[in-house]
Amino acid sequence: MKPINPDGEQKPNHKRLIWRLSLGVLFMFGFCYMLVPLYSLICNHLGINGRGDFFVRDIDVNVKPDFSREIKVDFSTMVHGPMALNLSLCNII
Repeated sequence: MKPINPDGEQKPNHKRLIWRLSLGVLFMFGFCYMLVPLYSLICNHLGINGRGDFFVRDIDVNVKPDFSREIKVDFSTMVHGPMALNLSLCNII
């Protein structure tokens, strides 16, 4: 039986709504809790966000670096205003 207001009207019963909202909150918490492992699993599977398996597994020991080649690197920059930019070579291999 529903409780009756002093005006003589019956109060609505919110037990069913409270249960549904509580289950919704639990579902949302569980889904958010599972997002981290799910995100890692998807990233590993698709190889995105730097979390993929990009390591070389079979290393050929006979491969040697070719020092006869010359590599030219150009830094294209734009300096705004009085900002000083000094680039220098640190190590020569």
